[in-house]
Amino acid sequence: MIKKPARNPRKKYPQAFTARAKDMLKAGVRSAARAAILTLLPLIRAARAKFGGRKHKRARYAVFALGAAAAAAALLFVFLAPGAAAPASDTADSQAPASDAPIQTAAPNLIAAAPVITTEPEPVVTPDQTKKPSPKPKPSPSPAPTKSAAKPETAASDLDKLAAFYRVEADSYYDDVGYSSNHYDYTDEELKMLAQIIQAEAGGEPYEGKIAVGNVVMNRTLCGHWGSRIADQTKGLVYKPDLVPRQSCIDAARAVLDDELWVVPQNTYNFKTSGGTWRSFTFWGQIGRHYFYTYHYGNRYCGDSVPPALFKRVYKWPQYGCKPAQRVSRIQYMLKSLGYKVSQDGYFGKTTREQLIEFQKDKGLAADGVAGESTIKALIRAFGVEKYRKKFK
Repeated sequence: MIKKPARNPRKKYPQAFTARAKDMLKAGVRSAARAAILTLLPLIRAARAKFGGRKHKRARYAVFALGAAAAAAALLFVFLAPGAAAPASDTADSQAPASDAPIQTAAPNLIAAAPVITTEPEPVVTPDQTKKPSPKPKPSPSPAPTKSAAKPETAASDLDKLAAFYRVEADSYYDDVGYSSNHYDYTDEELKMLAQIIQAEAGGEPYEGKIAVGNVVMNRTLCGHWGSRIADQTKGLVYKPDLVPRQSCIDAARAVLDDELWVVPQNTYNFKTSGGTWRSFTFWGQIGRHYFYTYHYGNRYCGDSVPPALFKRVYKWPQYGCKPAQRVSRIQYMLKSLGYKVSQDGYFGKTTREQLIEFQKDKGLAADGVAGESTIKALIRAFGVEKYRKKFK
């Protein structure tokens, strides 16, 4: 089978190819004109700057004429260049039409024909490079302020306020002087032993004299120089194990151990029935028939001041020795309602201290017998915050 040659598409579509050739010609002219303008503008500006006066009028005209000639040469080159305006090759064997992309003709190098002027061309800003100002965003209307609902107080803040009732300013005199604690955990046997020493040493003395002898025994015990138990003090004092103490001596012993009642300074360690100097001891005073002397041993307070009694002191938090007060009574009421065996008498005595220690152990707190902030909060929480408010308004 004989293959027929392909027809020339130009013969079949003459109008389409003519329009396409015109478009290509226009594109070439635009490219050449743009190249000529971009080349001539710097030259013209440089000539005006170089030959701006009347003296160089002819030179300026020569440069302008040279630029015009260069522009005309560029246009002639575009029109007379072979194949510049012609479309794709017209052969009988071509199968596909020519591409629709415009032919870009390179602009001739016209700078070589003009005199060289060493000036930097000014940048030309094209319309595409101009930035349009971005529209300002409209301010959104601020929402009207809404009244926030009052937040309910947290349980922690409630407990802080309730626990503040139990905290007071401690006795500045007692704190500043720095008395050490006179508390001593005694047994029934030691109570009897102290009463026997008081009976043997001051059986015929007034009640204050009996207290003073008991203070000397406890000062020696708490100092630790002669031993840390009451039984250790029987060697340097008169002690009769078979002696039956009178009730006044037992009361004096309880006042010293339970109420921590002191009538002599804490560094009073010796006494005798006759006055005068005694070794390196310092004479403090006389009570009844006994003369009392002070000395410096251990870490006990050294001075002439007498510490206030246990139930006359002021404590920052309720603890053993607090005088009758409403805060002690509240603690006893809460302990009793929780099942602890304590009477509500307002005195923070031995029984209240023992029951408070049991409560602290049950709650995993430090078992020190002091109703501090953490203990008070735990006690109120166990008793019930709302119940506490209704009970103690």
